[in-house]
Amino acid sequence: GQDTTTYQLGNIAYTLLTRPDLMRSLRAEPQRLPRTLEELLRHIPFRKGVGIPRIALEDVELSGVLIKAGDVVHVSYLTANRDSAKFDRPDELDPDRPTIPHMTFGWGAHHCLGAPLATMELEVAFSTLLTRFPALRLDVPPADVSWNTTSIWRYPLALPVTW
Repeated sequence: GQDTTTYQLGNIAYTLLTRPDLMRSLRAEPQRLPRTLEELLRHIPFRKGVGIPRIALEDVELSGVLIKAGDVVHVSYLTANRDSAKFDRPDELDPDRPTIPHMTFGWGAHHCLGAPLATMELEVAFSTLLTRFPALRLDVPPADVSWNTTSIWRYPLALPVTW
């Protein structure tokens, strides 16, 4: 149950380290951090396109495709979080985007029970990081950061930084 927090700590840190403008903005206006973290959670995939398997309980047609009761379907939060019918400019990171519910923690009966804890952990971690390390920056070019390639999880293997 700690996957989102574990992997998004590195993913969000990488994004902030490669967006010094965003780091400056959050330091200047720390009250923007919760909303910005929600947008980062929506925008950054920490799984590699893997859907969450579910079984259809009844026949349903979605976008002209018939899904029959008993069919296994994979609900990809990755595509849901980039749905242009729900999000304006869905492929852009917009820290000022109005908060719109996203699928990073699932939805409905399958919504992660730990979502409030994960969100709080991220807020504490990044508010502390931004406050205690005002000169924090990536110590290598972004292209030199190595990423996990051996599982479904997407995260940097290391983030060399300096301050």
